[in-house]
Amino acid sequence: MSNRLKIKTYGNKYRLLLGTICCLLSATYCLPAAAQAVSNNLVLTWSTNTFAPPTYQGKPLPAYGSVIDLTIDPPNSSAGKMDGLNFIWFLNSDKQIFSSGKNQTRFMFRVSSSAGTHIAINVQIQDDDDNVLAELTSSIPVVSSEIVLYPAEGNSGYNSQTSGSIQTSPGQELQLLAAPYFFDISSAKELEYQWRFDGQPIIKVEDANHFGLKIDAGSLAESLRKELSIFVENPKNRAQRASQKIDIVINKG
Repeated sequence: MSNRLKIKTYGNKYRLLLGTICCLLSATYCLPAAAQAVSNNLVLTWSTNTFAPPTYQGKPLPAYGSVIDLTIDPPNSSAGKMDGLNFIWFLNSDKQIFSSGKNQTRFMFRVSSSAGTHIAINVQIQDDDDNVLAELTSSIPVVSSEIVLYPAEGNSGYNSQTSGSIQTSPGQELQLLAAPYFFDISSAKELEYQWRFDGQPIIKVEDANHFGLKIDAGSLAESLRKELSIFVENPKNRAQRASQKIDIVINKG
């Protein structure tokens, strides 16, 4: 009887010890492995709906009133499953209650920050027990809408804007293009353009973002300097506006 009792007692302790070891192994290896798989493979990306000409090689940037779209994507199949996880979004440290929840891998919002600031985005990925498995952050710059002037037949890139002045001569035809950047539009034709040359407004019905000038052939006693300015505004969002001006130097003959 005593031997059986000793064997039974030893057996209970042995089973208890094995169960404790299994629980420790599960807590030590399984949970961190899952958290590591999520945090190392998920990517937080963003885009905005502002316009940039096809020649622009950069990423369109948000302006006041534009919409930013953020998504969490696994770049490949090794990122692990995201189904059933909770995504808690923060905008400038403020929790976005209505955009957070299970499987909420996308977050969209309209920009209310002014140009020159950065928007801080934070998203926590949690399980149903509120354990944070991963945390992703992003800082998004807010810019002003811009208008860039350059010769219509010359370089048309973002960095090809004309300097403070451009020269022409009698008999030559000058064509300038006003290219908008970072407006909440899908086409440059949606904007309102107001040109002024030598202080006088220029009424344009067609090709409103183009300016043409041709001085009659002949000789000038001296060179002339005339100011050309343009003001551009988005009729759907008056806060998105931009202006630019240059001097046109007409050389004497």
